[in-house]
Amino acid sequence: MSLFKEIDIVNLEKLNVFSNKIAKEVKNSDFNPEHVLYIERAGLFIAPEIANILNCNISGIYASRCGSSLKSKLKVI
Repeated sequence: MSLFKEIDIVNLEKLNVFSNKIAKEVKNSDFNPEHVLYIERAGLFIAPEIANILNCNISGIYASRCGSSLKSKLKVI
């Protein structure tokens, strides 16, 4: 038994399939969103497809992690 999980290669086609699956699950539920809010960067790959299927508005927000500069300075150590 391996301690490591199998690595799955993700491409734009798989992201499209995943987006459709999420949107259809939401559409088949009692929840009817008016807006899709996504985190810029990775969310940009799936959010537009979801918003299109759900026929709602979309917007993104920018988020960054604190401490990135400290981490890069400590990388030398």
